[in-house]
Amino acid sequence: MEQPGMALFPHHAWLGYWEHVRGGTKRITVCRRQLAFYVSYMDTGWARVRWVRRGRETCYEVGPGAVRISPADGEQHTLIAAHDPGNSFYTLVIPRAQIEALAASAGIACPVEWRHVLCPDDPVLRACMKRLSAPAPAGEADADGRRDEAARRLMLRIVEVNGGRPCWSADAGPFGGRVLEHLVAYVDAHLQSGPRLVDMAPLVGLSPSHFARKFRRSTGLSLQRFVAIRRIQASFARLRDDDVPLARLAVELGFASQSHFTRQFGELTGVTPAKYRKQFTSGS
Repeated sequence: MEQPGMALFPHHAWLGYWEHVRGGTKRITVCRRQLAFYVSYMDTGWARVRWVRRGRETCYEVGPGAVRISPADGEQHTLIAAHDPGNSFYTLVIPRAQIEALAASAGIACPVEWRHVLCPDDPVLRACMKRLSAPAPAGEADADGRRDEAARRLMLRIVEVNGGRPCWSADAGPFGGRVLEHLVAYVDAHLQSGPRLVDMAPLVGLSPSHFARKFRRSTGLSLQRFVAIRRIQASFARLRDDDVPLARLAVELGFASQSHFTRQFGELTGVTPAKYRKQFTSGS
């Protein structure tokens, strides 16, 4: 059963692999009936490529940071690449059904025909591929959650660079339950920094203003008010079970100051954080 906070479309079953090619190497690759999306990220080096599809030839160069998206179109492709001075690149194989299902859940209309796209310097694609190609750093908190988030952002960006657009007429309602769980988990993981509309809207492929409307329909609250409530909720367990000073707790939860924490806590609960904590410490 899917638990709150897990990605709607986890990437764990994707095939991902590194290739390291020596300088001066010329390779010919023939892809037959490509049934999944191939997304390649150039980490180091350069390559000059000739690409033949439907009898038409395209020539281009790729360098560090470039991402090439080759969609599932069921056709044959021939790539002839000369590598100089040698390079390393990482390729992900993503099921087409996952991308299209994610787009539908976010209210985005997929393009009628998927295009082959070369993005020489796209910061979103590059950041996602770097995250997914690297092993999780030892001791990093929520490493799986961050990789799931990168996988989700990658798929939505693939739709976007292919011309996918929000389907406004079909997107008047609130977020679905699993999507909302994903958004709440993101908020909880970023309480200290304070998630903003510009941070969260790309997670579901929407503009900040469109995201704000859907979020209010889904929760009855603005994002700012929702974050404040989740911060107070997160403070309950800390106040009951932890003797951390209130000033430090306020900073860790993202409040501007201890007085800001105390004021918002009192507005929502009717008591101060100190009085709430005293309920669980008196007589101990």
